[in-house]
Amino acid sequence: MGSSIGAAGFNYLFTERQRTKLTSDSVEIQKMGQLVAQAAQKTAEQTAQINAARLDFERQVQLLNAAREDLRVQVARVSGMNDTRRTDNDEVRLRSTLAQQENDLMPQVQASCPMSIPTPTRVLINCKFRNQGNHRVVITNQSRALVNQVTGLPVEGLIGEIAGDQVNSVLQKGENNLNYWVELKVPKERLVGSEFRFQFKADTDPAVVRQVKEFGGKYVTEQQLTNRATMKIVVRETISD
Repeated sequence: MGSSIGAAGFNYLFTERQRTKLTSDSVEIQKMGQLVAQAAQKTAEQTAQINAARLDFERQVQLLNAAREDLRVQVARVSGMNDTRRTDNDEVRLRSTLAQQENDLMPQVQASCPMSIPTPTRVLINCKFRNQGNHRVVITNQSRALVNQVTGLPVEGLIGEIAGDQVNSVLQKGENNLNYWVELKVPKERLVGSEFRFQFKADTDPAVVRQVKEFGGKYVTEQQLTNRATMKIVVRETISD
């Protein structure tokens, strides 16, 4: 019987220890569960904060991109306005410079053609040209005629052989002569009072005309410049006895 009591006491003690241990382990497990739950809650809160921060960052990026695009559009608009304004200003300056160059192309030549008649049928002509323009000019002897002062019409059949200079050039702001002689088919006595009419053409240096054409481009035609660069010169001298 004693052994039975001892065995029962042992069993009781063992059972109590196990119950106590199980209770303690349960408490620890509950604590661990609480810690895990707390950790999970903190993790969820941190995840929510991270997601909120990410969304806020994405919104900031979108706002920044929108602001950058708006700035790009404004810069492009201002740049376009400046380019247009610059183009307009350049065109105004080009046209102004071109107009001045066109004016400078116009020959400004003064001419006189004093004559001498050393023999009854030969007339020596010494034409003097003064270039008051800004470019060299080429003088071409185009025609000469005896004109009836009463009718103003050329008198045909009175001029024979012609010899001497037919082309000459005059530098800008310079002077030069064109000398030649004319054979008459009748004695000069029969021509006293008649008028010799000389016609010349003055052309601005062709090289200068080409330069102006290259500068003016589409704003000017070659024919327009050629017309501007040409001048007709008429000189009248009366035959005296």
